[in-house]
Amino acid sequence: QPPQPMQPSEISRIAASSDMTTTEKDLAFLDVLGRIGRQLSELSHAIESGSRASTSTPLSYSFLAEIIAFCAQAVVAVDLIDRAAADGACSMKPIVVTVRDAARSLESRACTLTASL
Repeated sequence: QPPQPMQPSEISRIAASSDMTTTEKDLAFLDVLGRIGRQLSELSHAIESGSRASTSTPLSYSFLAEIIAFCAQAVVAVDLIDRAAADGACSMKPIVVTVRDAARSLESRACTLTASL
């Protein structure tokens, strides 16, 4: 079962926190981006191993649908971070773009595989 990306409310809570410095917020956002990136990587490996003909656990429609939903949620989360971190101390644009592109690429691959089931 694919993990859930950080909920938009949690990202908004970090952005709105008056207890955190700008640097602490940046670090929290980087942590979230790292977690989403690792989850995307794990799901990508699961898709690649599951799409091989010799595998004992072929990909199911429901698993691919869950991956597509995860990727869509990940893009929303990354976009929220992009907006919230815009006034941060460091530029997260390269990381944001990388994670967003990875989510869209994985979503596209899952959609292609779904169509072939």
